[in-house]
Amino acid sequence: MENYLSRFIIICFLLTVFNSACLSQTLKSILKGKVVSKETNEPIQYATVFLAYTSKGSLTDEKGEFIINGIADGNYEVVCAAVGFERVTTTILFLNSKKSEVSFSLTPVPIQVSEVSVIASVPEDWEDHLIKFTKEFLGESTIARQCIISNPEVIDFEIKESKLFASSKKPLYVINKSLGYKVTVYIKHFEWDVDYDEGKFAYEPFFENIIYQDSTQVIRWNENRKAAYKGSFIHFLRSCAMGNGFDEGFRLLINETENNWKSKIENKMQLSRITKNNWQTKEEFESMLLKRMKQIPPSIFLLETFDQIVVVYKNNSEDPNYKWYKNRVFGIGDIKDYQSSVLNLPNGRLTFNTEGNILDRTMFNTALSGYWAWKRLGDLVPNDYEPPKDDE
Repeated sequence: MENYLSRFIIICFLLTVFNSACLSQTLKSILKGKVVSKETNEPIQYATVFLAYTSKGSLTDEKGEFIINGIADGNYEVVCAAVGFERVTTTILFLNSKKSEVSFSLTPVPIQVSEVSVIASVPEDWEDHLIKFTKEFLGESTIARQCIISNPEVIDFEIKESKLFASSKKPLYVINKSLGYKVTVYIKHFEWDVDYDEGKFAYEPFFENIIYQDSTQVIRWNENRKAAYKGSFIHFLRSCAMGNGFDEGFRLLINETENNWKSKIENKMQLSRITKNNWQTKEEFESMLLKRMKQIPPSIFLLETFDQIVVVYKNNSEDPNYKWYKNRVFGIGDIKDYQSSVLNLPNGRLTFNTEGNILDRTMFNTALSGYWAWKRLGDLVPNDYEPPKDDE
């Protein structure tokens, strides 16, 4: 009787999730606004306003006005940038197809003109720092190796003890030839400990489609985008919200502990535990998830735990290039026919919705290890990416 009751509760929960998910997918919000100069209060034309991690953005018109349509529910960093002005970022929560308005007042950046033109030399070790930065920032996957930073000269590097810091007053333009995106990236934070070969970074990316040359190129981009999406963190969150994580190919292993997410040795142990023999049944998967996740009506989900969650995606094998990172970080050199990652929540909680959009997004509120940590900017698809209908 107890087993039957628990299955009934899980089924009811998943039906509720499905109904709310279908409803939320039909609701889209609109953002309207105006951008002016803080100094003169005059409108700024051709300013860019975009939602970070998405392909949703707009340029201002001659009145400084903009409009962005089709925004899915979520908590977004809205970025406003214009040449000659300081960038401004604000956070806006969109829920239930609301219309929002926001005004940006940008501060002009003083233009300094020196009396004597001097051709500056490239700082010593700058090219070595760029190589390291590119590797860690874009990634080493097959897809990431098709990415280039078209304006690396805007990056400034600094070494403090064993840590490499990178910053830029201007956006980076990343051309992803494999996925067909031009990504405009503003660096918020980048640091990498060269001695321990680990680090953390945060940025604000905006995705735009590259103009295609022929239909074959489009087909290849679509296939690569689908491959990048499948098994990703946002794919996992969406499937959890939709209640079909098991059917989508995810499996879980749980290490019930508290606040040991920083331990590289512990993460290695978790990844080493994985075998096809200890993957759970669908009922066990849903029970594990139900214990740690709850729905906040109508369509918000709270993942609340300090446990280490090992997430396995069984439908794709690991990228061959993952071998070197895996061996270097975990001392495990073999490539598996499934992908495994470790998810830790330093704050013990993460809220998201059916689109996979994180609602309590703050810097470093998730700690990823394993395959998800290895995938960097070069493997990202925008948060508003939708896989082909035949895969749903």
